Amino acid sequence: MLVETDYNYKKVLIIQLQPIGDVVRATPVVAKLQERYPQSRIDFLIYDRYAELLEGNPRVNEIITLNGRFRQENININQILEELKELADRLQEKRFDLVVNLHDTTLSGILAYLTKAKEIKGVVLNEFGHFTIPPGWIINPHESGLNLVEAYLRNVGLDTEGANLEVYLEEEDLAFRDEFLRKEGIGEKELLIGLNPGAAVYSKRWPKEGFAQVGDQLSREYRAKLILFGGPQDKGLADEMVRVMESTPINLVGRTTLKGLAALLERCNLFITNDSGPMHIAAAVNTPMVAIFGSSSLKANSPYGGRYVTLQADLPCVPCGRSYCEELNCLKSITVEEVLASCRKILKEDT
Repeated sequence: MLVETDYNYKKVLIIQLQPIGDVVRATPVVAKLQERYPQSRIDFLIYDRYAELLEGNPRVNEIITLNGRFRQENININQILEELKELADRLQEKRFDLVVNLHDTTLSGILAYLTKAKEIKGVVLNEFGHFTIPPGWIINPHESGLNLVEAYLRNVGLDTEGANLEVYLEEEDLAFRDEFLRKEGIGEKELLIGLNPGAAVYSKRWPKEGFAQVGDQLSREYRAKLILFGGPQDKGLADEMVRVMESTPINLVGRTTLKGLAALLERCNLFITNDSGPMHIAAAVNTPMVAIFGSSSLKANSPYGGRYVTLQADLPCVPCGRSYCEELNCLKSITVEEVLASCRKILKEDT
């Protein structure tokens, strides 16, 4: 744990080699470290495909990227070793006073060790080739009854008061949004609802038919404009959903940058989503939302901050944490009417 001392960490590195949602949920750590050590330079090591989430963040001195190929299989081991050596040399040259490794992955533990920093917090490879976990370090937030953001902050010895997720929108992000809305003929006062039917794993995806029915009903009931969001991997899912809908949503699945997504989410009056990266981006830009949970822990993964309603089935098997389930009862038992009722509750509060 970090304790109050006279020592000031001048060079700090945060390592977060996880997908979108975990990157966004690491931003309060950056803010709280800067608050504790205002003279420090905070760098952030991240996969290149997620780096734009930190662009424009005034608290981050440098975004250091690792090629996303390290998450893929069947890649050249010699190339991996060469790139790791180059990265390790670069990190050592920076002479970090403190490295914070937020996750317990093998690669992040190796990289934390290779920095040769004066102090390392988190899982790290030691000089004997073993991975060590600091005493009291929270690996499973659900078992501790904590949100992942709270676990991150407590692990590093930082307080949670006033902690917020942060995604900074820059001029080009807002310009993209304004031009898009203009082309689509969506005025400032029109009700705009976002739908996110995808998720990284199957056991987090509420049936697409449910999303379609909810979207159609809200379109009829509120004369709302609908936008479908998601990544390139969700294109097939979104296309199938559009085919069964009576309304005509704008299909932006796989067609926005992460910051473009954030800018459009900020404009949405309501966002209906599975437990996913876009859910955490929406929380960062304070978009009201209805978040649907399946196999994952609601305690650990619910949106942090903002205005939202979460839905999760009350079943003995929930949360199982599995990536795949043939029955998927946890999601199938959440009805269209339950989701609509939550949407109406939020929309009523805004009128």
